[in-house]
Amino acid sequence: MFRSWGIAAAAALCAAGPAWGDTVYFGVRNESSSAAPSGAVLAARNDFLSNFTGYYTVDFEAMADHASPGSHLGSKLSLPSALVGGPAVDPTPTATLVRDSSGTLEVLDSPDNGGYATSGSNFFWSRADFTIDFAPDPQRAFGFYATDVDDLGGEITVYWDTGGSATYLLGDPNSNYSSANLLFFGVVADANTSITKVSFTGASRIDGFRLDDVLFAYDQQFNPGRGPIDDSTSGPIVTAPLPTAALGGFAMFGVMAAGTWWRRRDRPADTDL
Repeated sequence: MFRSWGIAAAAALCAAGPAWGDTVYFGVRNESSSAAPSGAVLAARNDFLSNFTGYYTVDFEAMADHASPGSHLGSKLSLPSALVGGPAVDPTPTATLVRDSSGTLEVLDSPDNGGYATSGSNFFWSRADFTIDFAPDPQRAFGFYATDVDDLGGEITVYWDTGGSATYLLGDPNSNYSSANLLFFGVVADANTSITKVSFTGASRIDGFRLDDVLFAYDQQFNPGRGPIDDSTSGPIVTAPLPTAALGGFAMFGVMAAGTWWRRRDRPADTDL
């Protein structure tokens, strides 16, 4: 498992923050390019996927251009998934996109204003807040590619079946990201913990979210050869993304090109972040 040169700097920023209960994978390609994922971005995704013998993916290729949930708050759009590797898990996971605010939520089949597909031709574009809900089948892990992430304010909140949650920031307050950049973000929950849903917020304040190749995996698909990733012997407990209240901005991503974070949950699940 690789680690970024920026971990020490991020650790210093986060030293006073709370400890959490998951492992985060991140990589960015800061260049204007719609080429296939490569370098740190692909390495982060591969490291994330090495935790599993198989996983489910949503690449949006089976969805029509401009497919969207309804315009009313709470309207839903089913996200068809496909199994890669194994084992297959019964039931096949249900991933549902739920509208949380007004604005554009739709599948596009061609590049748009810096956003593009990382496989095939389709990707998901959002100028509204939304949630990907896994009920009734919580997942051990969740990840995705995002393109043209360049503005301060986008947030991702991961909710666990223990009742806890954590918020991660996407964006660059110094505008150091080029147009059409590419990143990978993935999170793996600790043992005996699952992800129930993931919310994307702040889209109306930024350039929107452009997602493709969304990934998720059941606990039954975890690779036993990786061992308990929440055990301190699996790696140093260095740092984690800052909660929204701790720092405004791109604190985690601003110091890292690629990396893996380990963190342990050592507080009650109902403690405020």
